[in-house]
Amino acid sequence: MMLRRHLLLSAAGGSLLPSILQAQGAPAAITRDAARPLLPSGLQSGDVLADRAIVWARASRDARMWIEWSTTSGFANPTRVRGPDLLMDSSDGTGRIDLQGLPAGQDIFYRVVLEDFASANVRSPAVQGHFRTPLAAGMPATRPLRLVWSGDTAG
Repeated sequence: MMLRRHLLLSAAGGSLLPSILQAQGAPAAITRDAARPLLPSGLQSGDVLADRAIVWARASRDARMWIEWSTTSGFANPTRVRGPDLLMDSSDGTGRIDLQGLPAGQDIFYRVVLEDFASANVRSPAVQGHFRTPLAAGMPATRPLRLVWSGDTAG
């Protein structure tokens, strides 16, 4: 029987806690970054229409892509969508998902998480992004449109 104090002191080193939790049947709460799939290139969104957009991601190793999106930054009532399997052999770990059924003229907040194939409990940290869908045809404009151009286009 291990005393609580000994457990906490040992866990402070970081190496004992995951093995104790796994031995007791619980998933490890702490995972080293080397043991998780990561998103080293961040995210990219584009091809945004009034009701859809595409989100791209690249994984550091084979993983399954999951995306959640919401119209609030706090992700109240998010919609969760399973994305493609990001495979190093066939696509260099890149993949995209076509988000459909988005509301027109809304801010869309999204976050992507990669799930390890070997264990659904091993996930990447969530990476967040944001875009705004344009108004649908025939919708009245509610705010002015601003276009910004940078002078540094040649490098």
